[in-house]
Amino acid sequence: MASQRPGRRAPAATHRLDILMVSEWLPGPDHPFRGIFVVDHARAVARYARVVLVGLPHGQRVAPNARAASAADLRSAGASLAGSERDPLAAPITSAARAGRVARALRETSLVRIDLDDRPAFRPRSVWTPLRLGRLVRRLAALGFRPAIVHAHLYTGALHAAPVARRLGVPLVVSEHASSVALDTLSTAQRTIARIGYRQADRICPVGEELAAAVAELAGRTPVAVVPNPLDDETFSPRAVEGDEREASADGPEPRGGGRDSSPDGRLRLLSVGGLVPVKGGDVLVRAFARLLRDGVAGELTLVGSGPLEHELRTLAHDLGVAGSVRFAGALKRADVARELVRSDLFVAPSRFETFGVAACEALLAGVPVVGSAVGGLRRLLADSGMPAVPPDDPDALAVALRDACARRDELRRRALSFAPRLRERYGLAAVGARWLAVYGELTTSAQPQR
Repeated sequence: MASQRPGRRAPAATHRLDILMVSEWLPGPDHPFRGIFVVDHARAVARYARVVLVGLPHGQRVAPNARAASAADLRSAGASLAGSERDPLAAPITSAARAGRVARALRETSLVRIDLDDRPAFRPRSVWTPLRLGRLVRRLAALGFRPAIVHAHLYTGALHAAPVARRLGVPLVVSEHASSVALDTLSTAQRTIARIGYRQADRICPVGEELAAAVAELAGRTPVAVVPNPLDDETFSPRAVEGDEREASADGPEPRGGGRDSSPDGRLRLLSVGGLVPVKGGDVLVRAFARLLRDGVAGELTLVGSGPLEHELRTLAHDLGVAGSVRFAGALKRADVARELVRSDLFVAPSRFETFGVAACEALLAGVPVVGSAVGGLRRLLADSGMPAVPPDDPDALAVALRDACARRDELRRRALSFAPRLRERYGLAAVGARWLAVYGELTTSAQPQR
């Protein structure tokens, strides 16, 4: 049993663990993918514990319907937000009516999300946010929610959560996801914030090995242990794909991912999912796709995601003469991403770096072969699954790998389907939830799975 810092209390053994999870990054209407990995961790933990997920303000103006959209996002993930869809609860709790809604939600579900709404920017968030978070925790305690662990996501969340964990006398766990930490692109101020946040934690859990090595350099004596991102194995699975395939067969184009041997028009259908930002390598993929078409391969490319490079990528596709074969689908819900996978021959992950590679894992879970860059967490995933790997930032190598994968796509599809159970066993919601419970158990005196 790992030692605890002085003053840290252990939860009573007679009730289910209460976990306070906090993050500045959570999905909203303008950024449906932002922080979706945090929601996944909350869902995983909520299989064994009661979780209140608090969205911290991050200094950007929230759209008027932001919290309503967040409620819908979380409900679609099998969770619940205290309050109605049109008027979800914004913390701190200020009325008995709102307190009643929270109390009811805490009784009826194991995962509740509460967003701290943004306040005027002139108030320093480093001081103001912990005070408001502490006030929320006191109100939750009056409703019977008493955290045994404070679990922050990202080094910025750690900075805000540390005073609250210290005041409660409970351990602080930090999940780190930021590729900027692994790539050493933090500014001096950001490195200072990360160092302060990490060194106030009892455990830091990066999502990948390369990220863990970078975190350890900033963490001082705080223990570092990898806990990977969980995969939504309920949405992305061969069984789910088969269901979507039947739906697609009835309503639209011929599906691909379920195991059919050829698309109806003979075109190679490529799919990539991720933010349209430099690190995701969308420009590399568009250039590789253009070469593929020049080499005589008939195909179409779908890019799912949004970001600041969309105009640049559209211009690049136009300049290379492939604009008519590249579809920008925008940001999609997960169910819609699963349907795109059904219609795809190959999934492409051209990233310049990945801390984990969730989108590629989801494709493999659905039985769709992956071609990707040998970087970060993707490198091990591609090696373990027997999928083609290429150097990053090399459009020519990617084009060659895609042409070869096209010729071997049936073989690669069988590999993907055979690898999916291993992914579920390692990274499914239940598996990662159990790993979190083990981490919590090392920091407290009792943490047993309860269903």
